Amino acid sequence: MANGIMRFEAQLEIIEILLKESKAQENRVFWLFDNNLRTHFFMLQGLARLYAKAHNKKLFTKIKNKSKEIEDAFGWLDFYNSYTYSFTRTRSISAEVKTFFKDKFEQSVDNCHKLLKKEGWYNGDRIKKIRKQLKEADWKDENVEAELFASIYKKEATEILQFLRDHEFHFADMEHDVHELRRKLRWLSIYPQALQGAVKLVPNAKDKTTLEKYHTEDIVNSPYNQFKASRKLAAHLKLNKPQFLALSWLIAELGELKDKGQRIEILTYALMKVEGLTKEKATEKTYTLIAKTYPKEEILLNKASSLSQEFVSLAVLDNLVID
Repeated sequence: MANGIMRFEAQLEIIEILLKESKAQENRVFWLFDNNLRTHFFMLQGLARLYAKAHNKKLFTKIKNKSKEIEDAFGWLDFYNSYTYSFTRTRSISAEVKTFFKDKFEQSVDNCHKLLKKEGWYNGDRIKKIRKQLKEADWKDENVEAELFASIYKKEATEILQFLRDHEFHFADMEHDVHELRRKLRWLSIYPQALQGAVKLVPNAKDKTTLEKYHTEDIVNSPYNQFKASRKLAAHLKLNKPQFLALSWLIAELGELKDKGQRIEILTYALMKVEGLTKEKATEKTYTLIAKTYPKEEILLNKASSLSQEFVSLAVLDNLVID
């Protein structure tokens, strides 16, 4: 069996098991959420995204779109679960606004359920279709794959750098600038996990010293940065370890800034919807509700801009792939 099929199959098997086990649960969707179904759809989407750029674009794009659909739905569930829990525990927030978040959360659960049923994930039809599609792909040998993966990494890194230059390292919008940058960077971090042994992290003493401040204990010990190259493969995609860890650090930092910014945005939106306030008045009230000292969105955006510019100045993306 081709290495590529086995990588997809590893995720499909876990998804299949989780979906079957969820049948016995009182709240099927939330049980799947608690048991990390979204993570495996992330991996499936990442594989399909990567292989669509390598070969059989039409085939893998179909798989990518179907897995992205579910991952996005569970992403919204995650979003509203987090803020519903947080805001319902905040005494200063009105009952009406709390109800708004509870309703949004319930809608996101219902949407996940309907999508899993409609797209044939619950009954296994979608997984059967994907397995059939995978058998039709023109799988490459491991040497060719490694070259293709390296080329894709370089191209994506170049596109990210261009994205930053187009913005002149100045972000004006949390969703379309900061969150979008993080999405692009995140794939470079997800691929190694999904590729299961096809990626080798190579230590580099010189770059380690230069990038040491990014190699925090949390980043170095993160389970997402723990993977080993398979000895069964004759060729690997080689990445510089100092740069990869620095990449993980930036993704984490942007994630924190994004979460803080979205907390402001979603509560402001809720106040506009529930209380009929203007955006200006709703934003002003948001800060009185969650803390007057909470960082303003402009500060968060400037911080994200500064971190990204520093990251680029150290040529992290330029030196990520080893030729």
